[in-house]
Amino acid sequence: MAEDVLKPVSPGALSAFDAVRAKVEEEVLIRCLTEDAPQQTMGPNAEAMIKSGLGFVSRMLRAAMSFSAGEILADEMEWGKTHLPECGVSTLMVMRNFDRYLKALSESMPQEALEEIRPYIENMLAGQRGIIKAANHENMAMKPGDDGFYDDLSRLNNELINLQREMAKRNAELRNEKEKAEKLSADLAESLRRVKRLEGIIPICMHCRRIRDDQESWQEVVDYITDHSDAMFSHSLCPDCEEKFYPGNGAKEE
Repeated sequence: MAEDVLKPVSPGALSAFDAVRAKVEEEVLIRCLTEDAPQQTMGPNAEAMIKSGLGFVSRMLRAAMSFSAGEILADEMEWGKTHLPECGVSTLMVMRNFDRYLKALSESMPQEALEEIRPYIENMLAGQRGIIKAANHENMAMKPGDDGFYDDLSRLNNELINLQREMAKRNAELRNEKEKAEKLSADLAESLRRVKRLEGIIPICMHCRRIRDDQESWQEVVDYITDHSDAMFSHSLCPDCEEKFYPGNGAKEE
């Protein structure tokens, strides 16, 4: 883009631009929603996102014209080159909206003021065409005003974006399933860790009935079983002990 050849815009032309830019943004928004069906790639917030983007375009254009600073436009074109497509917004959609923007201005502004502003918008259009060509679209005969000149490619671009969104969704689902599997595996490992078993030959004293553990210490049977299993004890009386220690009473439990 030859931003250095852009001429200053008069205060009168800037005032004329300010007077119609809200209307222009609204007309471009309606056409974009009607003709491009951006909800398919941008989701339910498409209208708000496009409206915000058009407002930014107006402010960027106003700043560039106020200071005769075409480099402002060049910087924004460069941003689009490195960031789009993003959130379902493609370089082709941006190109269409720039074209619509110029058309809407042409229908709303006095011709004299429009001629001062037109070079800035055409500068944006030229920059966007360059970005698309750089993305291997050299065979497209692009020109402002031709509403159907890249419809097929636009549809392909939308299909690609849809595929990317579907892949991202599937990857998220796979990550979620993996996390669930890892959690289940961890839960099972913890459950296995907590399972305690008593097996093999257990050395027990033939007199006091205490049990020798792995540290060569002697423990009461209750303590040993509690330490080596998940069993719990409740204390009661067998019939023989009940008769011996509580003759004439019913069974007692602590």
